[in-house]
This record gives sequence, structure tokens and C-alpha cells, in this order.
Amino acid sequence: MRRPWLLKTTALLARINHLLALGTPPESILVLTFSKAAVGVIRSRMLEVPTGDPCSDKLEHVRVMTCHKFSIGVIKSVKPRNECGLLSEEEAQTLLIEAIALVTKRCEQQQIWTGASQSVRNQRLANLKVLTDHLPRVSQFIEYARASLSTMQDVLDSGRFNQLAPFTKVLPAIRDCYINLMKKNGNIDYTGTLLRAARLLSKAARPLPYSHVLVDEYQDCSAAQVQVLAALAQEPERSIMVFGDGDQAIYGFSGAAHTPLKSVLSDVVEMPLPVSQRLTAETAALASAIAHHRPTLAIQTERTGEKPRLVMSRSMRVQLPKIVNAISSLIESGVQPNQIAVLARKKAQLRPVEQALLANSIDTERKGATRNKDQAITVLKLVNGIEKLATLSQADAVDLMAHFVEHINLLSNRDLIREAAVSFRYAFRSRP
Repeated sequence: MRRPWLLKTTALLARINHLLALGTPPESILVLTFSKAAVGVIRSRMLEVPTGDPCSDKLEHVRVMTCHKFSIGVIKSVKPRNECGLLSEEEAQTLLIEAIALVTKRCEQQQIWTGASQSVRNQRLANLKVLTDHLPRVSQFIEYARASLSTMQDVLDSGRFNQLAPFTKVLPAIRDCYINLMKKNGNIDYTGTLLRAARLLSKAARPLPYSHVLVDEYQDCSAAQVQVLAALAQEPERSIMVFGDGDQAIYGFSGAAHTPLKSVLSDVVEMPLPVSQRLTAETAALASAIAHHRPTLAIQTERTGEKPRLVMSRSMRVQLPKIVNAISSLIESGVQPNQIAVLARKKAQLRPVEQALLANSIDTERKGATRNKDQAITVLKLVNGIEKLATLSQADAVDLMAHFVEHINLLSNRDLIREAAVSFRYAFRSRP
């Protein structure tokens, strides 16, 4: 089922209620989604069912979990002795550092790339020695390639990881070493749980109790997650129903991509949701025009409301005063500030908006962010100290800067504090 803003989760819950009304045991219904937050949303929606509803006491027995948790359960059920040591993000990064060090050692000992010339080997050694500077990006790159089931070269060609292009020749060795170290240590990462679960399900080593599998926000499933669904669909008596819309996919950065179910399974029936129960006709028309660049594809809806306005700006600098003026006008007209919301695609776009509003004495509450007043005071102290540097002798300036680094908690690690103090002293003494 697809089309944006058409209450897909509501349709999923309606499907569950329908199955329960038909007498389907709740334990045989499995709902999969892509994040713990989405699991919480579905569970909270289930709690909204009135107590007197015939299905209310059965909903708590419906299994709702992420694809990763389900995959871990499959691994443990088939191989109960396997503890499935799931790597944390920090542990995965540590293992990746170990993999880079091991590949470097093998290159120095000429155990890999044996056919390469000495100049090529030296270049790859140089790349390996600076690769740890790009560690978070390397980790994301390997995870993306594995989750999307793409070759590393295809991922590089996509342009998503251009900064890693100089390391093209060493990345495959790093990935292989990383995976081998995981196996050797008895560990597994999140993508590994999906790939292993798909293989185990394909072998049908042990039957699962689920006759109905429902997938929420299917558009955010990676290719590895789709493999798990394809393996689940091998059971003839099991139905698979997914709810999603490719236009709403937002997790492409992690390797997720909308994969039409009929491209991996046969006999798939697509059932569009034709009418929006959430949007007004005016908002739906604007949303469709922006999403598809063709106003003729407006979403059908039965509600009407106030016509929204689309204001285009050349830059954020031009846009900010317009946002502040619009919010100021609403407040002056009697609208309470807590009834006004500013939405953006990412947090970085909200920060300048918040700063502009605060500068105009309009208080804000940014969701997911906590203002750190102590940090602000620390920065102000640092600014004040830097201003004093211009009036001091060189030696006094050095000591003052070292004092700030050491005593106003700019750094928490004592070793880093000492390094920073030495750097400041060296920088000032090196000045002409």
C-alpha cells in the first residue's frame, strides 16, 4: 500500500483488527518496522483501542519488533548456543581500527597485493596510515555497502562517499578483514544479523509461528531487510503485507532504498490508498506539487481548509527575516507561541531559525535539543579572554590562554588539555 500522507499505519492497525476479528491468534501476527521509535508508535496506537473493543485484550499479544530484533531472535532460535554477540557502535569502530592496523601490517610484510609494485605498495601504505582520520565515514561506507547489497565500487560511483575515493584500492581489504575479525571473535553487527537471518530462514531449519507478517514504513527497508522478508515469504501459508511509499523514504544514507515488493516476490498485489484522511485538499495539493513537480498529481482528500502559502527564498539569510516576521505577526494576532511549530528537514536548518527568534525576544523550544547555559558561559569567558590577549605581552598571553584551556573545562580529558596548552604556547612563541 502506498501514496504519501494516507495514514498507512492506520491501515496497518485496521488490518490487525480485521485478522483478530476473523479469529486469527494474535501470537501468529508479526509486525516489523525499522526503528525502536516506530515500534513505540505502533504500540501506543494499539493502546488507544477502547477497552470494550472485542480485540482490545488480544492486541497486547501481537508481536511488534524491529527487523533487527526479529533477525537476532531467528539466529538464537536456530542456534541457541550462539550468544549472537551484537557489536555496539563503539565496539564496531574499535574492530575497524584493528582491521586497518592488521591490513597495514600485512601490506608491510607483503602478505597482500603481492603483485603490486613497490611504489603502489607505498601509496597504499600511506592511504592506510591516514584512513583512521576518516573512521566514522569508513564505517558508514562499509555498513551502507553491506546493507544495500551493493559492491563497494558501485557505492563509490554513486557519489555518496566522494571523500573516500582516494582509498578505493584499500577499502575492500579493510572490509574483508573487518568481517573476518567479527567471525573470529564470535561477534555480529546489525547488518550481519539481517544477512544471517535471511540465510537461516531460507534453509527453513525451524518453522516460525507467524502466519501473517505486516511491515510498517516499508520504504525505509534496506536490501538486506527485504531479503529477510523474501525468506519469510517462502512459507506458502504465510501472508506478507507491507505499507510504504517510496516518496517518503528518508533513510537512504544508511543503505535503505524503496524496493517494490513485486521485484523480489511473485503474485504481489498492490493496493493503493486513494483518499487522504489527514490532509486538507489545499495542503495536499501543495504537497503533491512539491513532491512530484506536477500539480495534476494532487492527492485526493475529503477535507478542506485554509490555503497554505509557499514562500521561496534564494538563501537561508534571506529566508530568516521572513520566518521571524511571520511568527511575530501570529503572536501579535493572539496566537500562543506554543501553538506555532517550525519544521525542517534536518537539525542544522533549525539552529539559525532558533537563533534569529531568540534575537528577537521570541522564546523557543527545539525538540531533541537542550540548551547548555554552562557551555554558553564558558564560551563567553573564552571570548573575553581572547580579547584581553591583545593588551598583554606575549609571555602573559601564552600563560592566559593555557589557563583558560586548563581551568574553564573546554576539554574534559587531561591529556588533551596538556596537549592543547602546549599547542597554544608553541603557536604564540612561533609568532614573528
